[in-house]
Amino acid sequence: EAESGICAACYGVSLATNQKVTIGEAIGIIAAQSIGEPGTQLTMRTFHTGGAASSAKKQTILKSIGGQKVRVERLISYDITQGLNGVTDLLEARVGWRQAGKVAVMAFWAGQVDIVEKVSLTGTKSFEVYVRPQGEKAEKEAEALATQYSFSRTASKTFKKLSPYLPITVVASVGDLVVQKGDMVDAGDYLVDGTPIPHEVLMIRGSREAAAEIIRGVQAIYGSQGVPLHDKHLEVIVRQMLNKVTVIDSGDTNMLPGEIIDRQSFAGKNRQAVAQGNRPASARQEVMGMTRASLAAQSWLSAASFQETTRVLTQAALDRREDRLVGLKENVIIGKLIPAGTGLLTYRNFEVDGTEEAKAERYPNRIWSDQGYDPTDLDSQELSLSVSDPFAIDEK
Repeated sequence: EAESGICAACYGVSLATNQKVTIGEAIGIIAAQSIGEPGTQLTMRTFHTGGAASSAKKQTILKSIGGQKVRVERLISYDITQGLNGVTDLLEARVGWRQAGKVAVMAFWAGQVDIVEKVSLTGTKSFEVYVRPQGEKAEKEAEALATQYSFSRTASKTFKKLSPYLPITVVASVGDLVVQKGDMVDAGDYLVDGTPIPHEVLMIRGSREAAAEIIRGVQAIYGSQGVPLHDKHLEVIVRQMLNKVTVIDSGDTNMLPGEIIDRQSFAGKNRQAVAQGNRPASARQEVMGMTRASLAAQSWLSAASFQETTRVLTQAALDRREDRLVGLKENVIIGKLIPAGTGLLTYRNFEVDGTEEAKAERYPNRIWSDQGYDPTDLDSQELSLSVSDPFAIDEK
């Protein structure tokens, strides 16, 4: 809920020191380096191994050996470079062409699974999968849900037009399904196993589950190569991917329908509207890829330094936007001290002064006044230069 950054108690222990993270630590930079550096190492490893790095994933099949059915496990091998492309697709919240045939399909409402076999004129078999709501009330709820969902991708094998009376998906083989005819499923249960689409998971199961699916997918790819990656780093990235909402109803606020805005700004404007007795706005949470989230950052200096510089600067000029210089990149661009570590505004105006006892113990040969210690005023100093004095050279 923090407007900028993350609460130190929520982040927890710093993996570098095994102690509570200090205020001002650049955890975003640490997260990006922790994810990117192993990826670079794994890419270089493929040049030496010929890309034959094997995954830990196993497939169990039934075989008849000596008249008995025996479970046999075989190891499926993957080229790690394909896995890294999968990481890119997950963190960009998109379905790449590599996953087009392996996309998960979910039930959009609760109901009973019905599988209808169809045979084309050429003799090709296909199976239509329905989820039929049970009861009149459930049907009306399913119809209402169907109108809310909009799909911009056909790779999910899901029809553009969604209805409880139409098949959710069509498969070539019943073996592709993880359910059977007559099974009862809830909203969000998988019908076809594969790579989940973050947008659909967010719409059906919520932001927490969408974040968990992205993290699980990335961890599966890194884990298959024996690379340990803490969930904490991925959570920092995914938090930014889920930090935007689209305004649906502006209420009595100055926001516009269709406007994409930060969750914190949206909540702040709603609190202000409620305090004034006005009607708050309503919005739908979005999941954005890293690139799109970076370009939609509040700081136009930060966005312009990343991609599409001309467009970002032109749009910022048209909107008469101001940059409050609260992040790292915008301060680096203009040559200011970055707001991290001791560069935080909280610490900049601090002057640390020791107690009289500490001064006397640390510097026994110095005479302190209200104006501090003046090393050029040698007349007022009683110097004792001896070998036993550890500060003799400094004083001289």
